[in-house]
Amino acid sequence: MSLIVDALNLLHVWSSGPVGALAVELEALAERIGRSRYAGRRVRLVCDGHGPAGEAGAVPLRRIRGAEVLFAGLQGEDADAVIERLILADHAPRRLLVVSSDRRILKAARRRRAATMTSQGFAAQLSADAARGPAESARPPFAEEVPLDIASTAFWMRELGFGEPPTPHPAPRPRPDPARTPPPINAPGGGPVAPAPPPPRPEPRPELADLLRALGGAIRPEDLDMQRWLEHTPDIPAREPRPAADGTDRARRRGRNRPGS
Repeated sequence: MSLIVDALNLLHVWSSGPVGALAVELEALAERIGRSRYAGRRVRLVCDGHGPAGEAGAVPLRRIRGAEVLFAGLQGEDADAVIERLILADHAPRRLLVVSSDRRILKAARRRRAATMTSQGFAAQLSADAARGPAESARPPFAEEVPLDIASTAFWMRELGFGEPPTPHPAPRPRPDPARTPPPINAPGGGPVAPAPPPPRPEPRPELADLLRALGGAIRPEDLDMQRWLEHTPDIPAREPRPAADGTDRARRRGRNRPGS
């Protein structure tokens, strides 16, 4: 969520007295917002006038304490007109919070279904956050962790209006290095290690064991072990294809099979 703040409207509520040096007041306001529940959000402070005057005339303050400051007079407009234009140009107005007590600005924000808050309500939030202190801030606990994990990155991308993060691709599995492959373990005498004994054969099921006992030992359980048969049976050579019989051979076989032949 990003913020558009009617800065002078808010300063008249937030300051204890009349607005003094504008640059000082804006810096204090931006610092207070940066320590509140809105820390890390994009903040645009819109002011009337041309800003503090420098040696070469009007000097706009582009950024103060992480906040963007826009002086409407440099564009020949007032702050209300600039705020209305910013609301209209925002590509995600439902993730926008507009802070002002001006009815014209609030009406423009509601037309685009942006969130709104009066300057009095926003100032109360800043005061409450300052009273809690940074240890009790409303920021998520992972906000200070760097680097962020995938879930935290997705949270901040959605909050800041960047949409859903791209789906991460799994890292390729490293190939084994033959140079680092451990050599085979040898027996104490230097020869190769004897192969491990085969695993014990499972016992036959109870119903099969009862059937074998009923046969009086004619068939032993190991006779049913197909692995044993495969290990002790020699390879059977493939049968050669029989030659195709012609018509004479088929007729001779039919005559041989007739009665009385």
